[in-house]
Amino acid sequence: MNEPWRGRRLRLWLLAAAAIAYAASARVLLTPTSSGLLDGIAGMLLGLFVSAQPAANMLTLLFYDRTARRQTLSTRAGTLWMVVNIVVLILGAAVVAIGAALLARQAFDKGSAPGPK
Repeated sequence: MNEPWRGRRLRLWLLAAAAIAYAASARVLLTPTSSGLLDGIAGMLLGLFVSAQPAANMLTLLFYDRTARRQTLSTRAGTLWMVVNIVVLILGAAVVAIGAALLARQAFDKGSAPGPK
């Protein structure tokens, strides 16, 4: 049987590590590159990149035939693979949110925020 997690585990762990490193640097340094605009753009792009792989894995699993999907998820390794995908997807969404917050903070700091003046 062609198991979808073969060869993709390391990539998922590396993406999770990149997301955690960015989130930690954004938390500790507040502006990892000392440019709010660049930090926000980098965060949003990194978050989308991190989220893309688990989303693709879930779509692959969704389009498996029913018996192969059931066999994949019935094993402990398959269930763990799905949990890791969900965790990495959540990490990617969190990095997108951090990047958006950094972009919004950049806009508010410049005084270009919409609203009454």
